[in-house]
Amino acid sequence: MNLSPDPEAAVPNPIRRSALPITNADLGEFETRHAVTLPADYRAFLLASNGGVPLGNSFRYTLTTGKSRRAVLKAFFPLTPYGWVEAGMPTLGIAREQLCGGWPPESLAIGRAETDVNTGLLCLGVGVDNAGRVAFRPDGDGATFYDVAKSLAELLDGMKPEQPPEKWHPLVEAGDAEGFRAWCTGRTKLLRRDASDRNSFVGKCVEENQAALLDVLLADFPDVFTAAGIVEEALGVHRLDLALRFLPAAKGNLRDDLLNRPGPFFWHAPVLVKAMIDAGIDPCDESSDGTTPLHEAVRAAASVASLELLLARGADPTHANDAGETPLGLAEKIELPEVAATLRAAVARWRETHPAPDPDAVTPFDLCGITFTRTGKPITTAEIAATEAKLKLSFPPEYRWLLTQVNGGVPSQAQMPEELFPAVYFEEDEEDEDEDQDESDEGRAEVR
Repeated sequence: MNLSPDPEAAVPNPIRRSALPITNADLGEFETRHAVTLPADYRAFLLASNGGVPLGNSFRYTLTTGKSRRAVLKAFFPLTPYGWVEAGMPTLGIAREQLCGGWPPESLAIGRAETDVNTGLLCLGVGVDNAGRVAFRPDGDGATFYDVAKSLAELLDGMKPEQPPEKWHPLVEAGDAEGFRAWCTGRTKLLRRDASDRNSFVGKCVEENQAALLDVLLADFPDVFTAAGIVEEALGVHRLDLALRFLPAAKGNLRDDLLNRPGPFFWHAPVLVKAMIDAGIDPCDESSDGTTPLHEAVRAAASVASLELLLARGADPTHANDAGETPLGLAEKIELPEVAATLRAAVARWRETHPAPDPDAVTPFDLCGITFTRTGKPITTAEIAATEAKLKLSFPPEYRWLLTQVNGGVPSQAQMPEELFPAVYFEEDEEDEDEDQDESDEGRAEVR
């Protein structure tokens, strides 16, 4: 196989979904840090394709019993993560540090693979005697390394597609916009009817980074495909470049929680963080467990620039999630000194501009003659403050006063004063031309 980094070079098994390109300096830094010497062909491979998924992705290896078994490569690990599409896959450095415990130092994990019975790691020889050889080490199979190929080139040349491709897949892989348009036009009814087909079209175009083909879907089928859907799909598989490209068209139609679930690599792209906030996505959105985008950014060891974008748009650095973690506490826990310093300064600024409410502050107001029965036991402002701290919120002073007066209860009047809450009644329509209208809609609500 041709492993030249020349992008124009023809390769029989092209690599797709790679992370952003790396340099020889990046490779040298990795070798120094991990005390390894990478084979020349693997260095060329990483320069040409920083991780990714080969078009042909299945290979075979031989068990000690002599039986041949098939495995499917899910992805080659990238050296650096930025722009990486395969969610959940580690970098080479993380794999070396966390997945290779107890391994001989001359074996390097370079990818994740699966068989019909288990998962495992694709390994590359980096020692004197096994340099360049490829092996497969199934999880939970002791220290057994099964030979796969004499070199990376031999492995790639011999790999076959996991499944037969759909007839339209080559159009997407080649970026053939006109051929793709013709294929879609001939299946308009199917696309409008079948959500799984629609999702597969968008997913494949995003996977292959084919922005021009996504433009075809938006232009020719505006009632079926949306820019917001493309952005969400792109974020879901870490295709950050596509997410950035389609954000302007998606503005105003994006979900508020997108900043709470974009994945770790996203936070290392401040330009995309800014674009998403500019597109109207809430930088302060809380998930069901109280986690905010600021928590997610810290967990991802985000760039300080990304943190500052969130903070400048109103993110609360003092907010604790349901586990009691604040962004600053999380940064200190996972030992991110630069991030912690940024958040520490942000917390000081926040407290200056957001003074803590006075727990004793109460504001009486007119109850308009309403009295209460069956009230709770008397409660103090100290007890109210304790409840506020537990719930992580602050009651308005008027509500605090009401609690000190009645602590809940039943109002003595069935209705609030009409001048404050006008009565609502229904008037039957004289005519109803739509016989299929739901009975609940037959009346017309009017406010008096």
